[in-house]
Amino acid sequence: MSNTYFFCDFYHSGWQNATDECNMNTDAIPCPMMIDATGLSTPLDCPYGLMCFTIGMSCTPATLAPTDVPSLTPSSAAPTTYSPTSSPIAADDEVNLWFCGSDFQEANELCGQWCRSGEHTDCPQGQKCFKNTGCNATKLNFTISYDEGLISELPSIAPTTYKPTDDQNPSDYYCFDSWTDASYDGDCGLPCPGGQNSECPTGQFCYGPIPLCNPVYKVGVSDKWCGSTFEDMASKCSSECPGGSDEECGEGEKCWSDSPCALKQSALADLEALEGKLWCGKNYKDLVENCPMECPGGSDDECEGDMICFDMSTEEMSCNETGVGIKDPVDPLRKYYSL
Repeated sequence: MSNTYFFCDFYHSGWQNATDECNMNTDAIPCPMMIDATGLSTPLDCPYGLMCFTIGMSCTPATLAPTDVPSLTPSSAAPTTYSPTSSPIAADDEVNLWFCGSDFQEANELCGQWCRSGEHTDCPQGQKCFKNTGCNATKLNFTISYDEGLISELPSIAPTTYKPTDDQNPSDYYCFDSWTDASYDGDCGLPCPGGQNSECPTGQFCYGPIPLCNPVYKVGVSDKWCGSTFEDMASKCSSECPGGSDEECGEGEKCWSDSPCALKQSALADLEALEGKLWCGKNYKDLVENCPMECPGGSDDECEGDMICFDMSTEEMSCNETGVGIKDPVDPLRKYYSL
């Protein structure tokens, strides 16, 4: 096989110089070649005025002695340290029972999001952290993992899908008849998420935040609805009358307050538990002697005349038939007595 190299004719040394260059100069320049489809090589014109000489077997290209290249100093990354894992939680620890929901019933039924810190901020918007639920994080295999140093709660079971909540009042503002502070933990009034008195029924005012009360009403829904009777209104929930006027309703209908149409599902469930236990009477004596009529929605507006609605769910006996008392009449001058 021949070796062919460029040779600059400036030196006028010809073939011998090309041979010397090939044998001694590691930077000797090979001639450019064109190789056709059959593999035949044809020298091309040399650049810069150089001439190409065929050296043949007279050249053993020079190679430099190997040079030791120092290796880079080995580098090792600093050892990774992870955030310490949280201390184990026993199955009977009360922390296990803290879960999120729009109300206690939802938190108890879903067992969806564990609020380990006990703070509402652990929960999705519109939900709160409720304690002493029937859920247990340890038994449900909820674990604590760390993502870039931040605690995140990851259930080892299939992820929970939350049902939509019907209450979006993140600032916890509610309507009440009189001033109510943040420590109040009874039933919430109608939500007034904008913090404005104009969002409340006539005679009520917007207070907040009141984070501990039990949400009862849906947001943006009036507690006054139209119907020919209270039962008719409650069964169809067809139209609101937020101003409280019968003129807002259709022909033959009137405006009823304290409507169950405004209640959340949990509050409706509480009403269902009272079914058959809510009765009207002018006073307690009239109630037990006559059982005049029912007030299934728990509202005085369902009662006729000057009667009011009584809750008989805690009594040993309650009315069960209209017009049929559960106590024999006594001295009509006596207005009240207990069973």
